[in-house]
Amino acid sequence: MGSKRTRVSRNLGQRVTPAAIEYFREALPLQDKYFRCTHGGKIICRLKAHCDDCARYLELSCQLQLELLLKPWDTNPLNVDAENPYAEDSSAARSWRAAVKLRMELEKIK
Repeated sequence: MGSKRTRVSRNLGQRVTPAAIEYFREALPLQDKYFRCTHGGKIICRLKAHCDDCARYLELSCQLQLELLLKPWDTNPLNVDAENPYAEDSSAARSWRAAVKLRMELEKIK
């Protein structure tokens, strides 16, 4: 005999913490340099160890992900400044939309 499980609606607390805001603020100025180094024509950081700015950006990005209680497969709010590239009904699109909402919250407080 199976049991009827009822989901308990829980408020997990405030996801956008002061630490998350600080990580976001510090990472934004480094984001362009990171993408130029790793995705630009020069490919500076892919040929050797990351430069100090890129290493710091990656560290802040990971800290933000942890602070917001995001899973490793969830989209990081730092990475959603363009159009949603995923199919509308996919789990990746849902993760993208959630990250957009988090980014809007972080920018509002900024």
